[in-house]
Order: sequence, then C-alpha cells, then structure tokens
Amino acid sequence: MEEAKILHRLKKGDVKALNEIIDIYSNYIQTIIVNIIGGSMSAEDIEEVASDVFYIIWNKAKEIRYGKLKAYISSVARRAALKKLRERNVHISFDDDNFEIINGIRSEEVTENRILQKELESVINKALDELNNDENEIFLRHYYYCQSVGDIATNMGMNRSTVKSKLARGRKKLRRILEDGGYYYENK
Repeated sequence: MEEAKILHRLKKGDVKALNEIIDIYSNYIQTIIVNIIGGSMSAEDIEEVASDVFYIIWNKAKEIRYGKLKAYISSVARRAALKKLRERNVHISFDDDNFEIINGIRSEEVTENRILQKELESVINKALDELNNDENEIFLRHYYYCQSVGDIATNMGMNRSTVKSKLARGRKKLRRILEDGGYYYENK
C-alpha cells in the first residue's frame, strides 16, 4: 500500500496502519539498531529498542511529514539505539573509517557537550548538503546508518575502492567546508 495512505491512517489512530508499518519496516529498523548497538547488547535489548521505535512512531504520528516516513523511522531508530547505549553508559566515537565503543564516559562530559553537539550537527548537515549526491549518500550510509564499505558498495552497485575514495573525498570536502565556515577540527 502507498506510504501516504498508511501514514494518513496512522495519523488518525488506525492500529492496522501501525501493524503494516511494522511489517514493512521491521527488518530495516533492526538493521539500523544492530549496526549501531552491534555485539555490545543482547538480542532482547535490540528487540526492546525496536519496540521503543514503534511506540514513538505511534505516539508521534501526527508529527511525521508525508513523504518522509522512512527517513523519520531511520532517525528514530538511530536515536533510540544511541539512547540505549547511553543508558548502559556506553559512548560511541568515530574516526575516519569506523566506530569505537568506549565504556565508562562520565555523564557530565556528555551533558557539557550536548549544546555544542547540537550546533555542530546543524552545521554538518548544512555542509553535507553541499556534497554531490553520491558523496552525500555514501557519507550518510557509512557514518549515519553505520553501513560498512562493502555493504554500501553492494547496495549502490560500486566497487569497494570507489566507495572508499568517495568517502575520503567527502571527508576532505566536508573538512574544508567546516573550516571555511569557522569550525576547526584537530584530531588529537
């Protein structure tokens, strides 16, 4: 069934519409959650996060814009997975090529950086809009949806080396855009 019709029914409180969304997007949501949480939590934790995602979708249905359901779902899944990691006192940081999980980060460090993080997130989103379509999609798939280079190459019909070089070019371009905008990043 067409996304707009399902979303319209969901906004009116139709439980069957939620069930259809669960059927359509369960695997997608599970993939996002597993890519973020990985082996750091149990299958029950992953299932709990997925349930939280559908609960949020149900409660926030009126806020979902037409044509943006999948993007909204992926955003909610990502935030829910990261929230679960924070609840377990696990912090994720990423370098150029992968994510690293660090246990035991102090909560005051997270609170202190929250405002700066929001501002930087906004600036990065604007900078990402300046990348070409392929670079933008690859960048989002790798860093936002936590897909591996191999998965991106397969899904986009590219060679792994092409994906790696587009990621490298995208990072350089993004760094330049951020530096030109007055944001400087020094990797220590």
